Amino acid sequence: MGEFSHTNPHTGKAFGDDFAFQRGPAVAADGGHAEAEYEAEQTMKDVDHEHPDDDAADANRVFQRGADGRDGSV
Repeated sequence: MGEFSHTNPHTGKAFGDDFAFQRGPAVAADGGHAEAEYEAEQTMKDVDHEHPDDDAADANRVFQRGADGRDGSV
């Protein structure tokens, strides 16, 4: 990758110098509103960790928490 130019051909600046990695105003991208009232939220512990399709037994390993149901093999 060192052989390639990472600069914008129009500005001569490296990628990210203008926008990608600069800090700016914090954005609440959760769909909420600035003056919204706080409501109790569901925690990750409350989230169902089973695969939505019952016939996906192998995929359920992805949804297991910690060592629940694991036999030690990968």
